[in-house]
Amino acid sequence: MGAQIPRTMFDFLRETDRIGTSWQHLDYDIRNGKLEINAYTELGVGYAREINERLTVGGRLKVLLGMGNLNMHINRIGIQSDINGNAYDPYSWANSNASIRVDARLESSFRGMDLVADNGYVNDFDFNGFGIGGYGGAVDLGASYRLLDKLTLSASVLDLGFISWSKGSTNVAEASTERKYDQHNYMEFVDIVESGSVMNYDLFGLKLDDKLAKSRTTSLQSTVVVGAEYELLDDWLAFGVLSTTRFTKPKTQTEVTLSANMHPKSWLNVAASYSMIQSAGKSFGLAFKLGPVFVGTDYMFLGSNSKNVNAYLGISVPLGARPNAN
Repeated sequence: MGAQIPRTMFDFLRETDRIGTSWQHLDYDIRNGKLEINAYTELGVGYAREINERLTVGGRLKVLLGMGNLNMHINRIGIQSDINGNAYDPYSWANSNASIRVDARLESSFRGMDLVADNGYVNDFDFNGFGIGGYGGAVDLGASYRLLDKLTLSASVLDLGFISWSKGSTNVAEASTERKYDQHNYMEFVDIVESGSVMNYDLFGLKLDDKLAKSRTTSLQSTVVVGAEYELLDDWLAFGVLSTTRFTKPKTQTEVTLSANMHPKSWLNVAASYSMIQSAGKSFGLAFKLGPVFVGTDYMFLGSNSKNVNAYLGISVPLGARPNAN
């Protein structure tokens, strides 16, 4: 999930939240607000091969089961008011005016989440379960190279793929209107500007249009990972550094993580990590591998100070003959 909320939106919410009539004279031009949600399950099979003693390459082919995708883009919201007197008094609106101009589009492909509409205008989301709204595919590619006897470099590209969403699970709503307010409908304007909510459906004025609903395709948010690891103490202790760049929307995120990895046995691994950018230097991670089962996190949950939290749980089943232990 990613969101881009312009600063002017917060300025507008702060001004209209004040007690009294301080918002009698508004002039706001809010542009480029974005909200994107992408939820899916992946099933995959991977393969790795040693090219020589130093180079190993691998990949994973994945089938994607799309749970849902939502893309909302607010190109512009313009809010103006010129109210002479008390904004709550109908007589003050006799020579006053206000307007709201909106240019926005919402595309939603969810099984189990419906857009609730009143007279055709979206006013809520209704969650009633989960289903599969689309299918897709993706690949992961990676390689590692042992530059020195104790130093290994690695790089990978993850989630190169797409999901195609069905027409039956897709809803589209648009707004390209200008609404004007005077003494006859002034309370509608008052209710809108005093909402105090970023997701103000009355402000957006998005109208469902069944004619616009069609199948759609979205790309995944790929990730590029580059790392280095140095081994000590007969290779059962290693220190590493990892750079992760996630091409998320609306903004790319980069992280640098330092790690210490202990693997005294092939079936037992323990790792600790420290990530310094997205967590503002306030997060660390732990991971354990016991046989084929692994569990871990690179962002520990630290209460209200946590800005990012990731957790992993899985099982890995190798196929084929084991290499000879010489």
